[in-house]
Amino acid sequence: MDIRNSVWPNVTLGRLHQLRGEFAEAIPYLLASRKKLNGTDLVAADEALVVSYLKTGRPEEARRIVDNGHRPQRTMRACTSACSPIVCLEQTNQASHGTTFAR
Repeated sequence: MDIRNSVWPNVTLGRLHQLRGEFAEAIPYLLASRKKLNGTDLVAADEALVVSYLKTGRPEEARRIVDNGHRPQRTMRACTSACSPIVCLEQTNQASHGTTFAR
């Protein structure tokens, strides 16, 4: 397998940046990985991306990821109630706009 064409280096580098508290640096890697993922792997990458967006003060971009996850072709909807970043996004949204999103 040619590692340069693999999705996993992007996922791994994105998550490593997150572990180091480098959330802005994680975003490009996580975005790149989303293009080749599906199923629960995509859900995990989306969750990591939502966390990075929230930690960098970009709640609207986080919300776009969550909203896209509610489309039928995506699997994020099934896990939204269990994902702590979703709860965090809802609290952030409620605090800044006085609104919540429907589950």
